[in-house]
Amino acid sequence: MILKGHPQNMPERNWIACGGYGEWGTSGAAWYLARRWRDIYKKFGNKSFAIFVKVEGQRDESADPIIMAASPEEIESQARD
Repeated sequence: MILKGHPQNMPERNWIACGGYGEWGTSGAAWYLARRWRDIYKKFGNKSFAIFVKVEGQRDESADPIIMAASPEEIESQARD
């Protein structure tokens, strides 16, 4: 997963976190963020977002988004689909 948010105590800043199941999930999320940053920025601009990617075992470059959302409601809606 890739999460971007604005901390309440420093709203002019952005925090981005990548995490996943095991080594390949985390590195796959980081790979996707690094390689697709321009596309992500075009979609979300300066808004907070959550992206969940699937990664095939031991292949960072296989990271593919399954959910891309800017709100909890969008995440829930896409998770149901």
